[in-house]
Amino acid sequence: MKKFNNLVIDANKALKLADHMTYVTYPLLKDKKLLMPILENINKSITLSISAFIRYDLLYKRINSTPEKFNEKLNLFYNTSFVRYSFNEEDLSFIKSLNNLIKKHKESPIEIIRGEKFIICSEDYRTEIITLDLIKKMILKAKPFIFKLNRILSDERILKKSKK
Repeated sequence: MKKFNNLVIDANKALKLADHMTYVTYPLLKDKKLLMPILENINKSITLSISAFIRYDLLYKRINSTPEKFNEKLNLFYNTSFVRYSFNEEDLSFIKSLNNLIKKHKESPIEIIRGEKFIICSEDYRTEIITLDLIKKMILKAKPFIFKLNRILSDERILKKSKK
């Protein structure tokens, strides 16, 4: 249970950091280079959330083991926790698009800042555009994951107190 608690706490921290950087730090500094670290924190929060859901299912023996690779975790999450915690296909496409955006950034040879946009170019010059509006939408889509985890954690704490 302690591992689950730590994952939930870390996921909360990553999302709060992304939120703070978006709504406080970025407006003060207006530095477009902050957009990628914000996006990386949102991705970290989602990745930790998925790990926490899987860990919770492992704790209650709904699954046998936890995979190491992200795609395997995502498949396991989709097959076990997805319906149980009322997620929909839009949530899955959000997770995949966020993860792909982070991968494209890591693999990109060129990054361009143009106006209010942070542009990632691939080797064949396909572009991905990151804006503050996109970041805000992603934060809004990431919050339900954290809210569901926090509700599970608080339910577990209430259950433990009632047993004492």
